Amino acid sequence: MMLPVRDLIRALLLGLCLWQSAAAQDLGRVPYAALYERFRPAAVLTQFPRLRGVQSVGSRLDGVRPTQIRIWIQSDDGRIEVPIDERGRASFPLTEALLQENPWVHSNQPQGSLQLQLSLELVLPPGEHLPYSEIWAGIEEAQRALTQLGPDYADGEVVGIEYHFADGPMKVQLDGASLALDLLADEHGRIMLRKDPEWLDGDVQVHFRGRLLAAVPRLR
Repeated sequence: MMLPVRDLIRALLLGLCLWQSAAAQDLGRVPYAALYERFRPAAVLTQFPRLRGVQSVGSRLDGVRPTQIRIWIQSDDGRIEVPIDERGRASFPLTEALLQENPWVHSNQPQGSLQLQLSLELVLPPGEHLPYSEIWAGIEEAQRALTQLGPDYADGEVVGIEYHFADGPMKVQLDGASLALDLLADEHGRIMLRKDPEWLDGDVQVHFRGRLLAAVPRLR
């Protein structure tokens, strides 16, 4: 069975409910080392130029937008704000110096209400066109990365890449010596390009029509 993307992301991410173990009087804080340990597997992804680890933060509470969430590290050198964009994507600094210091990481949200995640994505193409061989290479890299991470993170075969569109025509065109195919996004703006040896051998070119948000591996 092929996993839908919401289940795939759940399989690939490392989730941590922040501050759930803090004392009641220590609302919204957790030791830096706890976050560092959770994010450490992202170092595996730096070996693969077509992959990236994406940190994200969300709330378990209804009505809380990512832009309302504040997280900061209170280090000896001062307060370090953690950037969080409108989609909830974050950028936690992961350094040996902070690990040795192990300062508190604080939040303005209630204890136990935040979910912090690390997911595996592919680097988006730099333009609207690329050879299918690049997509094939990304699939192969994702498979090798998951093998290194082990079955605790995801256990399955990478069978394609799912592209998420933000707007525009939201379609993909495939052109080859014996192929002319238009793929339209579903109601969620998603198109999956499968791992197809015939497309690889046929020197297929891929054309993206629309603005891409993300590209994630698809598992079976």
